[in-house]
Amino acid sequence: MQWTPYQRYHVTFDVDVATHRYDVAVRDAGGTDRVIAHQFAFRTEQANVTALDHVGYLVDGSGGDIYVCDPTIAY
Repeated sequence: MQWTPYQRYHVTFDVDVATHRYDVAVRDAGGTDRVIAHQFAFRTEQANVTALDHVGYLVDGSGGDIYVCDPTIAY
C-alpha cells in the first residue's frame, strides 16, 4: 500500500490484550480495507500490560505529520 500525503485513512486496530497480539487494517479513500498487520505480537517491553489507555504515534523520517482525529474504542 502506498501512502499519499494529505490523504485521510481510517485505521482500525483489533487488539487482544490477553494474548498480547493485534491486527491493523487501513481503509483507503476508495473504501478498500487492507490488512497491514496480522497477529503481530506486542513489544517485549509491553509483555505484562493488562490494559491500554494511551494512543502513541511516530513519524519515521525527517519530516511529516500525523493527526489522530476522533479515536473511538469498541468492545
